[in-house]
Amino acid sequence: MNESLKVKFIISERIDNESGPNGNQNNIIVNPLNVLQSKYIPTALSFGLTIIISGFDINIEHIFEIKILHKDTEAIAFSTGESTLPQLPSNAVNFNFNLSLSNVDIEHEGEYIVKFLFDSKEYSDSFEVIRNEQNITPPGK
Repeated sequence: MNESLKVKFIISERIDNESGPNGNQNNIIVNPLNVLQSKYIPTALSFGLTIIISGFDINIEHIFEIKILHKDTEAIAFSTGESTLPQLPSNAVNFNFNLSLSNVDIEHEGEYIVKFLFDSKEYSDSFEVIRNEQNITPPGK
């Protein structure tokens, strides 16, 4: 059923959690971005990564991995390693991976690729990191 897997990527300033009705946890994506800025490169950046998937069979085991790497150097900035998707409720049609990434080593400016491997099939998206010495607003301001 992976042929119909749908994948969405969102890079953001951060991901907040909020308690909802009946004790549910709601995720709040704060300030979605295509370009991350830093006054210094190399640096350690903190940001949010959300990956939303649908169209997969919840009745079988799935293996996934998430990696972030620099497009030109292929240096890996972050990796989850291989993991198994947790057991989902029988009525689940979406699954969200919400990663609050802190102090990710960013060695170079330029394009970074987010690779999402799901049952050995690769999906990807990208974002850019630039050095900007002016007008850097601290997260949450």
